[in-house]
Amino acid sequence: MLQYQAPLLKINNCLSLRYPAACKKRWKNIRDNYYKTIKKTKKPTGSAASGNRKRNPILDQLGFLQNVEHEKVTEMWNLYDRTINRNNRTNNNCEAAHRRLQSELGMNHPTIWKFLDGLRKVQKGRDTYHEQLVAGNQPQMKLKKYRDADERILRIVTEYRNRTEVEYLRGIAHNYQMND
Repeated sequence: MLQYQAPLLKINNCLSLRYPAACKKRWKNIRDNYYKTIKKTKKPTGSAASGNRKRNPILDQLGFLQNVEHEKVTEMWNLYDRTINRNNRTNNNCEAAHRRLQSELGMNHPTIWKFLDGLRKVQKGRDTYHEQLVAGNQPQMKLKKYRDADERILRIVTEYRNRTEVEYLRGIAHNYQMND
């Protein structure tokens, strides 16, 4: 149990995103130690396996690691590089496509035929949009409030060395409040 406490505390200390490489290294350490421990504590099989077995609460809590794609996890979680490079930080395109399909269908549980008709209409709209881009038209700009929020977040991230960890996280949080 103690072998996991120290790495978890180190991860907690670097979660301010100041040191993404250190976080990645610590998560890899935890993951590797978790798998080593799981291999060492092989579960017995047969009727003897149903007897009293000591449970390890730390292993139970880290059980989520079995369902995680190992190599891409920290890259997916790390938004620092995406922010600095002015890339999208979210999957709003997927959410927008889902909303578009929902509004086209106008119901929660359509029949298969209505669903297919809705997909065709949405695809036709996407094809038209793609052709407009191919023809040289500019894509729609983000709304001003989102462009402004992106600039504020970029400023906070590039100046993180001049802030305390709490100020840094609070500054980021202020820009993610869901106010319309």
